[in-house]
Amino acid sequence: MVSGFVIVQVPLYSQYMVCPNCGAQVPSFSNFCNMCGKPLRQPPVLKICPRCQNRMPESAKFCPECGLRQKASK
Repeated sequence: MVSGFVIVQVPLYSQYMVCPNCGAQVPSFSNFCNMCGKPLRQPPVLKICPRCQNRMPESAKFCPECGLRQKASK
């Protein structure tokens, strides 16, 4: 009989952050607090290239897919 093990990498102490809502210590890769459920990150603001429909950050000056110069955001 063969038994298998699954190795899961546990974050180091330095890879934790503190929830600004409840003060719980949560892994740095979390999107939501595992104690209070509040979101920990703001969703990125994206814009869509008019030429190729690629999504990119609002601050992008050129499309990373087709190279089209983007209009300045308001």
